[in-house]
Amino acid sequence: MLRSSRSGVSVLVLGFLGTVALVACTGDDDFTADDDLGNADAAVPANDAGVEQPDGSPNGSDAGDAGTGNDAGDVDYGVATVEVYVDAFCPFSCTEAEVGATVVLATRVLDAEGAEIPGVPVVWQSADPALATVDATGLATGTGAGSVEVRAIAGGVTGTIQLSILPSPITRVEVLPSNRNLGAIGDTTTFTARAYNRLDQLVPDATFEWFVNNPNLGSVDASGTFTALAQGTGIVQAASGFAAGWAQVTVIGPIATRTAATFDQVSGGAHHACGVRAGTAYCWGYNYFGQLGNGEAGSVEGIGQATPVLGGLTFTSVAAGESHSCGITPGGAAYCWGAGGGGELGNGDPAERGSMVPIPVVGGHSFAQLAAGGFQTCGIDTAGALFCWGWDGGGAVGTGVDTNYWEPQAITPGTKYLDVVTGLDSTCGLQEDHVVRCWGTNTSGALGLGGENFVVPLPTPVVGAHRFSSIDSYGTHTCGIELDGSICCWGRNDTGQAGNGTWVDNEVPVKLESTESFVQVTTGAHHTCARTAAGQTLCTGDGQYGQLGTGLLDFSSRVVSVVGGLPFVDIEAGSHFTCGRLASGATYCWGDSSTGQLGGGFAGAVYLEAAPAPMVPPALD
Repeated sequence: MLRSSRSGVSVLVLGFLGTVALVACTGDDDFTADDDLGNADAAVPANDAGVEQPDGSPNGSDAGDAGTGNDAGDVDYGVATVEVYVDAFCPFSCTEAEVGATVVLATRVLDAEGAEIPGVPVVWQSADPALATVDATGLATGTGAGSVEVRAIAGGVTGTIQLSILPSPITRVEVLPSNRNLGAIGDTTTFTARAYNRLDQLVPDATFEWFVNNPNLGSVDASGTFTALAQGTGIVQAASGFAAGWAQVTVIGPIATRTAATFDQVSGGAHHACGVRAGTAYCWGYNYFGQLGNGEAGSVEGIGQATPVLGGLTFTSVAAGESHSCGITPGGAAYCWGAGGGGELGNGDPAERGSMVPIPVVGGHSFAQLAAGGFQTCGIDTAGALFCWGWDGGGAVGTGVDTNYWEPQAITPGTKYLDVVTGLDSTCGLQEDHVVRCWGTNTSGALGLGGENFVVPLPTPVVGAHRFSSIDSYGTHTCGIELDGSICCWGRNDTGQAGNGTWVDNEVPVKLESTESFVQVTTGAHHTCARTAAGQTLCTGDGQYGQLGTGLLDFSSRVVSVVGGLPFVDIEAGSHFTCGRLASGATYCWGDSSTGQLGGGFAGAVYLEAAPAPMVPPALD
């Protein structure tokens, strides 16, 4: 602490949510510094401000470099207190800043009565410029990690504030080499990692955690050495703090050679998927709401292997939604399971808000197709009539009335539909005349009607003279195949999922850039995949989970080829993953596997497949 050699006045130092320090003020007299025990040290002379006199000569020492002293010169402003504070809104601590960041400091200069004194010159100082510098306006900049005192001197009185300068966090990790090819199982290779902070400076003492995003492919130790366990393509990842980098590794070839599970049909949901195999329905992935239909719920870990749906029912097709699933029996009866708080199970009973096993959809309808969305379900019966049920608060059911529907409601009676798809809170239907009508909430232009962020409660044709042969939707993003084989997309496009080379949402249908002729399109939350007439699979959009199937974790605003050249006859996308079936029924999936939605036998936060990988056989097979 500081003690004046004559009676001084205290200096109150303030910082919003920050450190408060008290310093004794001495005017222009000498003062002595006490240690923490109150022992006086040697006298320290006070600095003059170096105020220029009328003849041009400075008064006292020059205040130029560090700005020490009293800018007021011989003028007695009657300063009693200098309050120093951070002049900014601070969600956390105002007195903390990273290296390279700035803090705006300001003062209140007060007299002995607590009244503010205007016009008093203020000189700023940093006690340690190696930790922080401060300019003449009070703008402090962190230069090194540590705690540093910043001083404001006005009228011979010094106020201080203590700043904590934090190391710049690691924001980028680089893994080298970026790609490795190994020729045999058992081969090893070593990767190295480098960490960089927010200033893009190398952090030499950074530590890393190493992961293989596909445990079937290989393992990696703490030094970054990868050991191949099977054929295929995978990602080796190094993480430091909240940042991570990755490298691609291929063992022998891009596609694993193990036998793939076979399905007759699959459907991707938010974080789970379902399929039908010889009449038995299976689901895998996230099961918190009972959407796997296996009689259990509440798990956040997910199941990485296809599990039979209970109930002994025979199904011809299934549909996976956000948190529920539905299926159709050979006679056209519909059953649903999982979350049902908005009526999306269609069981007719508002008191039953969910089910861990299939329960019948009421109404006696014979359905040919079902689509499960966020909080709504729709189905087309064998005569082409469209019915929807569930939560209509965002208009997604299409009745024009804001309420929950616990049983199927007829939509545009008398109109025949060829296809229906459901987004998070929107729905689109493909009519017999190949016109697409959409309804619900027009977030990001999801309805293709021009404009965005408004509710359209009744089916309305998308803008333009488009004629589609098929459509698909997920979240707030919809695509359709025109009769000429081209693809148009509308709605969300923040990751390039529209495939038109931009990152801007589309309020009306826009062409996906490609000269190919397409026969199928499927959409995820942030990506799109499509099959060409020649049997090629192309994807566009977000690939940070590997859902583009290129073997990399990259974005693309134009279509890129899925590696491996597998001739899929059907592809289905979930939120951040994609699955494809061969003519034999062999099913491969790629993308996010954090909840086991790939059916590859594993689930976990760091798990994914960047290239098509065979599903493991279902449980109980």
